[in-house]
Amino acid sequence: MEKRRFPVKFILHVLFALLFITVCAWIKIPVSDIPITFLVFALLVLIRLMSAKDFFITYLLYLMLGFSGLPVFAGMKGGIGVFAGPTGGYLLGFIPGAVLFILIDGCRFRSNTPGFKELAVFGNFVLYRVKIFFAMGLFVFSSYVLGSLWYMYVYSGGHGLTFAEAFKVCGSPYIIADIIKMILAYAVSHGIWFWKNVAKYTFNNND
Repeated sequence: MEKRRFPVKFILHVLFALLFITVCAWIKIPVSDIPITFLVFALLVLIRLMSAKDFFITYLLYLMLGFSGLPVFAGMKGGIGVFAGPTGGYLLGFIPGAVLFILIDGCRFRSNTPGFKELAVFGNFVLYRVKIFFAMGLFVFSSYVLGSLWYMYVYSGGHGLTFAEAFKVCGSPYIIADIIKMILAYAVSHGIWFWKNVAKYTFNNND
C-alpha cells in the first residue's frame, strides 16, 4: 500500500503551528507604524522544534493565507496591502533569516580539551548555546535588513531615505524587545524538547 503523502500527524502539526504563529502575531504593542508583536518569538520556537522542510511549508502557508486576505497578520489584518505596508519587508525577511538559522544550526562545533573531560563538556555546552543565539540573532537581523530596505523603497517610495534612517525606524527600536523574545523562545523550545523526550523515554520504558 502506498504511503500517504501528507499523513494526519503532519497536517495536525502544521495546523497547530499556523495557529500558534497567528495568535502570536495578533499580540502587539503599538510602536509607531511598526508594532512590536510576538511573531518573532513564535517563529524562533518553531524553527527549533520543526524540521527545516516542515518549517518552510508552515511559514509559506502562513504568508499565502495572509496574502489571500485572511486576518492572520498583526492587528488581525490580511491581504496584499499588508505586504505593501511598512511590515511587508519583515514578513519576507524571515525567509532568508530561516535559511541562515538552519545553516548555522546544522554546523557542529566541539570543544576539544585533551585530559579535561569536564572542561570539554562545559565547552560544548557553552558553544552550543552561543551557536543557537548567534543563529537567532541572524534570523532577526535579516528581517531588520529587508524590513529597512522595504521601508525605503516600497513603503516610502524611495524619497531620499537612507538605509541608516530606515534602520532607525525598522531596527533600532526593536532590538531589546527581540533579545527578550530570543531568550523566551530558547527557554520555551528547550523546555518543550526536554519534556517531549522525557515523555518518549517514559513511554518506551513502560512498554
